[in-house]
Amino acid sequence: EHGNHELANFFGVRQLQVEVGFWEGKFTIIRLFNKDGLLAKGDEIVAIDGESIADKINRISPYIPSSNVYNQNTGLCYNILRTDKTLCEVSILRNGQTLEMKIETTEATPLYYVQRKDIPSHREISTDIGYIYPGNLRKNEIDTILDQYTDKKAIILDYRCYPSDFIQQKLVNFLYPYPREAYKATFYDINSLGSHFIVDNSKWSKYGSFNANYYKGKFIILVNQYSSSQPEFEAYVCRQVPNVTIIGS
Repeated sequence: EHGNHELANFFGVRQLQVEVGFWEGKFTIIRLFNKDGLLAKGDEIVAIDGESIADKINRISPYIPSSNVYNQNTGLCYNILRTDKTLCEVSILRNGQTLEMKIETTEATPLYYVQRKDIPSHREISTDIGYIYPGNLRKNEIDTILDQYTDKKAIILDYRCYPSDFIQQKLVNFLYPYPREAYKATFYDINSLGSHFIVDNSKWSKYGSFNANYYKGKFIILVNQYSSSQPEFEAYVCRQVPNVTIIGS
């Protein structure tokens, strides 16, 4: 969609200034981008511009490219609130009551849903727990953070974003006690349609080094539907880290 203007125009060139999550067939507001006081977290969107959410899902779902239903739901979260109107008619369900209101919209952009500029790159949740948000890291800042957190009982890495700096090698060197082959890759045979073979990529797929001072505490990774590409792969590489837990959708 980023490079397909016709598809973007089909969904709508403007959007409501909220972020929604999709659970059990319902779109619920989870974040607000303005403070007009009309919409609130927890509101369920039931209709937009007189069209019910169910009807809109049926209308736009065929035009959201996805490999599975979870990716399609993410695409719906991006596009369900799009409209061509500057003033959008919205029906919401709040505390069992249906409310009708008119909401100003802004130019549509998917970037709202990726980075959280209001979250610091790192902070201490307690003296024993450190938190890292890679979306707002400065260049090479991860070195200082890992030095500060080496004695923490637990570190939380929030990968519900896209990293602003490449931290993969530094992260596994900090976490791995010895080198490990993190993945195997397949490649296609152009001479035999549909056939694939495993590539000998051990030179590139090994991560970490022999490190007696590797991190001994609990390592928790948070993921969701926005953990795509680099954070998705890095979470995968970290699955072999001792005492690692990956939480999220």
